[in-house]
Amino acid sequence: MKRAHIRVMPLLLALCLAAGLFPAHAETAGDYQYAVMKGQATVTKYTGPGGDVAVPDQLGGYPVAAIGRRAFMGREDVTGVTFPEGLVSIGESAFYGCSALPGITLPEGFERIGGWAFARCEALAGITLPDSVTDIGEMVFFASGLTGVTVPPGITSLKFGVFRACAELATITIPDSVTAIEALAISFCPKITDLTIPDGVTTIGECAFEGGYGLVGVTIPDGVTTIGFGAFRHCDGLKRLTIPASVTHIGVDAFEYCLNINLVVPEGSYAAQYAEENGIPYRIE
Repeated sequence: MKRAHIRVMPLLLALCLAAGLFPAHAETAGDYQYAVMKGQATVTKYTGPGGDVAVPDQLGGYPVAAIGRRAFMGREDVTGVTFPEGLVSIGESAFYGCSALPGITLPEGFERIGGWAFARCEALAGITLPDSVTDIGEMVFFASGLTGVTVPPGITSLKFGVFRACAELATITIPDSVTAIEALAISFCPKITDLTIPDGVTTIGECAFEGGYGLVGVTIPDGVTTIGFGAFRHCDGLKRLTIPASVTHIGVDAFEYCLNINLVVPEGSYAAQYAEENGIPYRIE
């Protein structure tokens, strides 16, 4: 029985590879290493000379559907990337530290960006995100050079640190589909002066807007129930923050070091009580 079992295992493995259930070993075509799974190619490493890179639509006869994790990581000599029309995902840290990459346009039909994918891309001033995008991971644009961004309507959450420390980010458009702004999501973005939180949001996470030095006035929409710890900490220029009656929890130090803040709150609300108990200036409206 043991000998028969040993003979069967290689056959099963071969059948699984043929069916695309497991990725095959890395192949090479030109400036790319890639792997094939379910009849589609994933770029696993770029080995070319840099400059303006055009990712091909096929590798080894297979359509390119994904850029794998760390595929371009640290390539400071890459000055531009054009993606094929069939691309649907970019993996974790795929372009981390590509400091000369000035802008990105993702094709229609693209769906997912993995965590840290464009972190520390200091020259990345703009990115075009199609409406087909449904997932943008944690810390994707951390410390990037974005100056403005429109979040696609398929996104339901601004994830942990997604725009953290984007020092040049001046404008951000958040769609009504977003229900949660997670911890650190738009923290230390000092050039944002005008921020509209959409009506669909129910949760503002810990330190979500920390270090928003440029914010002057913010209205939190009806429906938000939670404002997390340190959510607006170090928003030095924030003078007016309107909080609705729907808010039933405000975390510790939510407005720490907001030296000029004045809360606008409904009479008898949790926010009014919080302001009273913490010695924060407020007015009833």
